[in-house]
Amino acid sequence: MVLLIMVTAQIFGRFITISQLPRELIGFLGPLIEYPVLMLVLISFIYFVLFMFIEGGAVIIMATPILLPIIQEMNVDLLWFGILVSVICTIGLLTPPVGLSVFAVSGVTGISIERLFIQTSIFAVVLAIVVCGLMIAFPPIVTWLPSLM
Repeated sequence: MVLLIMVTAQIFGRFITISQLPRELIGFLGPLIEYPVLMLVLISFIYFVLFMFIEGGAVIIMATPILLPIIQEMNVDLLWFGILVSVICTIGLLTPPVGLSVFAVSGVTGISIERLFIQTSIFAVVLAIVVCGLMIAFPPIVTWLPSLM
């Protein structure tokens, strides 16, 4: 099933790239690109909602061809953006309605899914706001260690 989702996401991503949708979005979002923090918050929210409903790899394969040209237009470090997407993916996999990580933990521990969702949802929302806010406000926090290599 996961393989089918990944193949379909790859086809969708290729179709979006061929249709020049990213360039159209850059033209449409032109005035907002001047405000990179606002755009990053908007893109983070879009990724968060997608990760709540769809498997992580499929979201990355589908959304990256659309959003990468916008990120490049804003001159955002791609390593930093990749780490931001990874953090959002981790947080999105904890939140309902799908919450794949919560289902895995429930199966291993025997704790009910409802109880886990109640506890992890609050944690995930607070974590998303704090961690993503820090990452957007202070990008050197993320890129400090890789810059030493």
